[in-house]
Amino acid sequence: MALAHGVSNKVEAAYSKRDLFDRRRALAEDWAAYCVEEMSRSPSETVGACYHRAMNKFAEPRKKTAQSGKGFDFGTPLNYLSIPNIEWANQITQSQVVGCAYGWQKIPELGAHIPSISLIARSAALIRSAFEEFDRWTKGSDDDAVEMNIVLLKNGGYLLGISREPSRALALSPVPAFFDAVHLVQSWIKTIDTTNKTLLDLREYCRALIAPVAVGPVLMPPLMIVPDARVPMRSVEGVRPLVKFQLDFGDEDQEDLPPTAKMMLQVHRSSKDGSRHADQPSERTPSVWGAKRSNVLREMFPLSVFRSKRRGLPELVRGQLGTVKVADWQIEQAVCNLVMSKVIGSTGRHYNGISSKGLVDKIASAAAAYSEIADGRDNLEEFGPADIARQLWLDADYLVGAVGERARDGSLSSRQSILQRRGYLEKQ
Repeated sequence: MALAHGVSNKVEAAYSKRDLFDRRRALAEDWAAYCVEEMSRSPSETVGACYHRAMNKFAEPRKKTAQSGKGFDFGTPLNYLSIPNIEWANQITQSQVVGCAYGWQKIPELGAHIPSISLIARSAALIRSAFEEFDRWTKGSDDDAVEMNIVLLKNGGYLLGISREPSRALALSPVPAFFDAVHLVQSWIKTIDTTNKTLLDLREYCRALIAPVAVGPVLMPPLMIVPDARVPMRSVEGVRPLVKFQLDFGDEDQEDLPPTAKMMLQVHRSSKDGSRHADQPSERTPSVWGAKRSNVLREMFPLSVFRSKRRGLPELVRGQLGTVKVADWQIEQAVCNLVMSKVIGSTGRHYNGISSKGLVDKIASAAAAYSEIADGRDNLEEFGPADIARQLWLDADYLVGAVGERARDGSLSSRQSILQRRGYLEKQ
């Protein structure tokens, strides 16, 4: 790739016909940044002398820096898995729901009759247990904590799905900003073979701004094989009907289906063709890292960031670093890492005394209970520009390694060049 590099394997060299232009350009940019940094330290030195000094330094064996501290990036993906109770879906399935009945039901709280959807079940005990779980979901929220989706199929049938509404579930059990919330969504899905006019009328009704719908269970008579609209069905004792103001309808070929409806349709198609389709996880892009990092710094360390700006630390740190350009968030993150290192109780600063493998667990445990209070005390008093500059180097080195890169030397500029090339820093 460079003049001093060659491919020792003759077979590999024979087939290596590319010019590796992108890699050579990145190498040249890194080398140029390094030379500029060296020259800035000795302005009176000739270019030739600076070149030889830089080459000699570059050729020296690398010194291990792992023992002098550790860095961390608050944009690091750290999943917080919330495992829901899935027994309710088994209870609905075992209650043998055979279909749905549509009609009108009087709701005393509203003082009016509203459209209703009734799940026709054979087991009162099992369907009652499922609706008792729905009631627990609505505590501290509303009945729309139970999400219901209907997807009309092109073959004339439709899919009915019930699940827990994710945003309301998250509101009742908030996850610290330090973590990426991962909620496992358990859904009960029923395929209905035919669509009647009442269901289509209900869809039109739900287009209104305010369109409450009652949802509850009814029991199918013991000797009945298939539902018959002419035979009355009794309600399940002890079950409160849900009053939903959001009932989502969609079509099979609709492109903008809600996420849960898309999942329902995916499961339906998979069961038909015997295949299994899984959505690929989204790539952890620089913008995703940046969005999470910004959120963590804003929610976890609002006073530390404010105090660092009030004390003029960004300007002092930049003066410490000389010609090396750094972003505001890098300085803010370095300050917050110094604060967190103190909270954890590491020996010295920069997470000293904590193993690399145990660092994330230590930070995660402390972050779950950490908060900042404006009590008049300055938690940054003991940190100077040199401390922040050192932590910034460690943080940049951490991020370079996290994205699968390796700096060519021990300078901050080489790490900044890599982060710029990879899109984690704006080009200066």
